[in-house]
Amino acid sequence: MHVKKMKTVLIVLIAVIALAGVVLVAKGYPDWNYQILPGEGAVFQIIGQVDANITNAQINVNITNTSLDVNVTNSTLNVTVQGTADVEIQNAELNVQTLREQASAAGNVEYGNGGVDFAGAGSDSVIIYTNHHTDTVYLEQITCAFNKFSSSQPNVDPSEVYIEILIADSDNNILYLFPANLNHFPINFDPAIPIPPEGYVKMSVDFYSSAVGSVGASALIRTS
Repeated sequence: MHVKKMKTVLIVLIAVIALAGVVLVAKGYPDWNYQILPGEGAVFQIIGQVDANITNAQINVNITNTSLDVNVTNSTLNVTVQGTADVEIQNAELNVQTLREQASAAGNVEYGNGGVDFAGAGSDSVIIYTNHHTDTVYLEQITCAFNKFSSSQPNVDPSEVYIEILIADSDNNILYLFPANLNHFPINFDPAIPIPPEGYVKMSVDFYSSAVGSVGASALIRTS
């Protein structure tokens, strides 16, 4: 009886030690890993809102000999990639439109134009666009050129036409300033330059030639 009682106590003691070991391991690893091994043909359906915030983690997903279908319906999908993203698309049609192309397709573009005349050297300026919308619009592209009033006039060296394109707010505070000469046009802005409500785009010209003609500018504006 005494030996049997000792065996019982020993078994209980071993069980307590094992249980304590499990508790210690659990307390030592607060971040649990759950491994889900679904059976063949398992289907997961999630209804409701799922918030996933993954920070400072590496996720490796390998899809082999599998067809992956992702459907986004009546939703907006925003994807931001910081760093390097390698994307390989085979046997597929990819339709990607820039913001400018989307705005053009939707008719959300405007144009600004203006020019200043010269009969020899001089300086002048002109506002070529003013944002009369209640929201910010965006300057996507601007181009400038010199047009002679007569074919007998000498050609103008592009370096003789110094141009400043400035964007200002409604209080005439200069927000952006781009110096250039005729060699630099057209200028495509990426990212586009925001123009606040009642802000404007202005061209200032210093003309160093003896030619007679006009320096003109045209701006492409995206309104959304």
